[in-house]
Amino acid sequence: MTLRRRNRGFTLIELITVIIIIAVISSIAVPSYARFLARAEFDKNVRKTAAMLAFARESAIQAAADAIVRFDAQTETFHTAVDRQQPQTDLPVAMQETPESNSQDVRTFNLSEDMSVSDFHLFSDPNGLQSNATGAGISELRFHEDGSADGGQFVLHSIHGYAAGIEVSQLTGKVTIVDPNAS
Repeated sequence: MTLRRRNRGFTLIELITVIIIIAVISSIAVPSYARFLARAEFDKNVRKTAAMLAFARESAIQAAADAIVRFDAQTETFHTAVDRQQPQTDLPVAMQETPESNSQDVRTFNLSEDMSVSDFHLFSDPNGLQSNATGAGISELRFHEDGSADGGQFVLHSIHGYAAGIEVSQLTGKVTIVDPNAS
């Protein structure tokens, strides 16, 4: 008696079952991965914002002059500038720096399109928003040459529902990332 070996493959039912299992796993994994990526991007931008403030503090210490961080609410942009020393008065007038050039723009930082800033207030400004001659919606945070700062805090928000607070200590100028929901 000869045995015939039967070639076996996958049946249609087995293939459909595998496809359904893959579809169910994908429907769970893909949205979770998208949320993970959104959170990672938000955390990266929060760290970049804190690093920009720490850079301003270090710039003030190294330059032995005030560093100013200006936040423009309309463009969602931070500008860091270091005040230069007073111009030398023993130079001829033509060689002296103009008052506009007394501060040197060091760095500009734009928030990503899916982020915004709220509750920006300085500890030295009880009204919560300090405006200058350039118009409303511009807040200035000053870091001093000894490492201290005006102190302030603000909250970064993501369109995905994430939030993180940033605080700058008045005494030390230290930048801290905090949970805005913590009491």
